[in-house]
Amino acid sequence: MTLLSPPTLTVSLVLAFVLRVVWALVIPVEPVSDAAAYAAFATNIAEHGVYGFTPQTPGAFWAVGTAGIYAGVYLLFGVGSALGVVVINLISALVVVWLLHDLGRRWFGETEGRIAALLFALWPMAIQFTTVLASEIHFMALTLAALACWDRAGRGAGGIAFLLFSGVFFAGATYVRPIALLIPAALAFAALLRAPRAAPGAILKAAVATALIFALVAPWSARNERLLGEPVFMSTNFWPVFWMGNHAETNGEFSRLPPETDGMTEVEQSDYMKDLSIAALRADPAGFVWRTTWKAVRLHERETIGVAWNLAAIERLAGSTGAFLLKGLSTLYWYAVLAFAVAGIFLHARREGAWTTLLSVPVWLWLYFTAVHAIIIIGDRYHMPAIPMIALLAAYAISRLAGLSTAQDQRRA
Repeated sequence: MTLLSPPTLTVSLVLAFVLRVVWALVIPVEPVSDAAAYAAFATNIAEHGVYGFTPQTPGAFWAVGTAGIYAGVYLLFGVGSALGVVVINLISALVVVWLLHDLGRRWFGETEGRIAALLFALWPMAIQFTTVLASEIHFMALTLAALACWDRAGRGAGGIAFLLFSGVFFAGATYVRPIALLIPAALAFAALLRAPRAAPGAILKAAVATALIFALVAPWSARNERLLGEPVFMSTNFWPVFWMGNHAETNGEFSRLPPETDGMTEVEQSDYMKDLSIAALRADPAGFVWRTTWKAVRLHERETIGVAWNLAAIERLAGSTGAFLLKGLSTLYWYAVLAFAVAGIFLHARREGAWTTLLSVPVWLWLYFTAVHAIIIIGDRYHMPAIPMIALLAAYAISRLAGLSTAQDQRRA
C-alpha cells in the first residue's frame, strides 16, 4: 500500500468502531423527538408485548421495524439500556462499512470499495447517530445486505439462495421503512431500460423478492387488520405525511395535522388526510410538480440532525458554540462528499455513457430515494437512505481524480 492508497477494509472497520465508541463515551443516549417515540415503542413491546405510544393504545402509525429492533435490544440488555442502543447502532454501522466495501469492489473495483468504506467510517452524522434511536442506519444495513445478495443471485442452488436472502433482507428493510418495498421493482425497471432482452431475469428476481416481502410482512398486515378493522400493509401514516409535504402552506417539511383530526382513529385520520391531499393535488397540479422538484433539491441541503438529536449532551460538553461548529463540520463533510458524488456521475458517464450511468444501481437508487421523499416530505435526515449510494459514487470520483485505480479496477468500472 502506497502513501496515497486508501486503507484496507480492516482499518476502516477499526476506525469506524473507535470513533463511534469514543462518541458514545462522551455523548450519552438521551432520546428526544422521534428517538423518544422509538424508546417508548420499544419499551411497550418489551414490557407489554404491545406496539403503540402507550400499552393501552396499540397502533400502526409508524412502521414497526425500528421499534422492534430496539425492543429486542431492551430484552437483552434491559429496558432503556443505553449500552444496548449503542451496541446495535454500532453493529449496523459496521455492517454498512463492510457492505460498502463489498459492493464498491463488485461494481467499480477494490480501490473504490475501500474509499467508500472509509467515507462512511468517517461520516460525522453517521457517528452522531451512534447514540440516537433511529431507523436510518439499520435501514442502510438491511438494504445493502439485500443488494449484496441481489447482485449475487442467479441460477443454481447458490444463486437461488442469494435471491431468497435478498428478499428476506428487503422484507426486513420494509419493516423498518416501507420505501424498501419497491426497490426490487425499481431495479428490474432499470434492467429493462438498460437491456430489454436480458430483462426477464431481473423481472423474475424482482417478482420473487417482492413475493417474499409480502409473505414476510403478511403476519404484521394481518395483525393490523385485526386491530384496525381495515387492511393496512405496514403503517397508516402515508397520507398524513404526504399531506404534510403538500398542503397549501407547507414548506415541504413536518407540520402538525389539522386540529379536526384530534380524536380520530388512525384509519379515519388516514382517510381524511387522503381526501385533503387528493383535493389539494387536483386544485394545483402544477404547484405539486414545482414543489416536488424543489423538494428534491432541498432534500440535500444540510446534515445537522445528528447534532440536534444529541444537542443537550453536546452543549453540556462544548456549549452552544461547540454544537454550532459541529453542525458546520457535519454539513461541510456532507457537501464535500455530495460534490464528489456528482463528479462521480459525470466521470462515469464520460467513461460508460450517460444512459448506462443513469441506470447504474448507485445512481438509480439515489434517484429512487430522492423521488420518494420529494413526493411526500423532506427534512434533514430523509436523504440518509441514499447515503451509501452517494458514498459509492464519491469513491468512484476520488479514485479517478486521484489516479488511485489499478488496471484491474479500470477494466471493471
